[in-house]
Amino acid sequence: MSLADFDRLIDRRGRASVKWDLLGKLFGREDLLALWVADSDFPAPAAVVDALRWRADHPFYGYTFPPDSWYEAIQSWLRRRHGWEVECDWIIFSPGVVPALHLAVQTFTEPGTPVVFQPPVYGPFLQAITAAGRVPSPNPLVVTPTGYRIDFDHLAECLAGARLLLFCSPHNPVGRVWSADELRQLGDLCLRNGVTIVADEIHADLVFPEHRHTPLATLGPELAAATITCMSASKTFGLAGLVNAFLIIPDLGLRKRLLAAQSRVGMKLANLFGLTATEAALYYCGDWVDELRTYLAGNRAFLMEFLRAELPAISCVPPEGTYLAWLDCRNWELSPDELKAFLVDEARLALEDGRNFGPEGAGWQRLNFACPRSLLKQGLERLHAAACKRKLPTK
Repeated sequence: MSLADFDRLIDRRGRASVKWDLLGKLFGREDLLALWVADSDFPAPAAVVDALRWRADHPFYGYTFPPDSWYEAIQSWLRRRHGWEVECDWIIFSPGVVPALHLAVQTFTEPGTPVVFQPPVYGPFLQAITAAGRVPSPNPLVVTPTGYRIDFDHLAECLAGARLLLFCSPHNPVGRVWSADELRQLGDLCLRNGVTIVADEIHADLVFPEHRHTPLATLGPELAAATITCMSASKTFGLAGLVNAFLIIPDLGLRKRLLAAQSRVGMKLANLFGLTATEAALYYCGDWVDELRTYLAGNRAFLMEFLRAELPAISCVPPEGTYLAWLDCRNWELSPDELKAFLVDEARLALEDGRNFGPEGAGWQRLNFACPRSLLKQGLERLHAAACKRKLPTK
C-alpha cells in the first residue's frame, strides 16, 4: 500500500507560499506555473502532519530546546540511510543551512580573505562570502557533454591562499552526486592546505538509484576533523517553513568556535514545530522517502524523454541527485534577459534564472520537477508551444 499520493494536486496559493504567492512580485505576473524555487509541491508525510497536530493540541508554545529524541532521530537516520555513526555531541542545531553558511564564513575566516566555492552553485554561497566582507574565490565547475566535473588543478591554486571551502554535495543546481574518489581528491587538497570544508549536504537523501551519496566526513578521521556538514529535513520532506537544520561537527575545536559564534548572534533558539517535524520525519518516514525517490525518478525520466522528443535544442544531463534539472538553453541564442522574458511572458513559466547561480549560469535555467507529473507535463507543454510560436529551434 502506497504511503503517499504524489499525483495529488493541492492549490498552495493564499497560504503565504513563497513559491506561488510571490510570482507577481518576483516575476511580474501571477498566471505562471511555478517550477522555480527548491520547494516541493508534495504534501508532507502523514506521520509528520500527525506529529504536528499532536504537538499543536498542547496549548503551550514557549521557549524550547532540541530534546534527546531529536538527536537520536538524526543519529538513527544517518546510520540507516548513510552508514554514518555520529556521536550525539557532534550534532548542533541550526535554524537553517543558509544561516550556517553565513556563520561559518564569519567564524572561520577574517575580513578580506578568500573563500573558495564552485559555481554555478546555490546563490547563498556567494552571498555568505560577500556579506561578510570576504573575497570570493571561484573554482568554476567544468561543463562537459556528460555533466560537470571539478577542475582539481585550479582548485589546488585556489586553496593555496584560503582557509575555507563552501562545498555543495549533491550539487545544486547541476545535479552531480560526487563519487567517493572525487571527494577523496577534494578532501586531500583541503587537508594539504589546512582548509576547513563546509559541506552543504541538504540534498543527501534525494539521490537516484544508480548513484550513492557519500558524506564527505565519512572518508577518514582527518577529513572528518576538517569538515562541517550541514543537513536538514527541509528539502526531502518539504519542511522549509519550519526553519530547522542540523550541523555535524566531529572536531571539538571547530564545534566550540561555532557554538560561541551562535551565542554571539543569538542563534540558539529552536523552532518548536520544526523540532517535532524533523524528529517524526527521520524516525518514521524512511519508506515514504523511498516512494518519493521512485516518483522523482519517474518525473526525471518523463522530463528527459520530453526534451529528447520535443525540445532537443534544450540540453540537459540527467541529474544524479536533487529534484532539480539544469537546462542549457543557449542554442536558442537569446540573451539572458530575453530568455527570462520569453519564459515569463510567452511560456508563462517561473523557472530559476541560471544567473542566480553565478555568471557561469547565463543561458541556463533551473527547473524544479518535485511536483505532480501532470504539473510537470503542463509546464513542458507550455514551453514547447511557446517555442514553436516564437519559431525558436525545437529540433
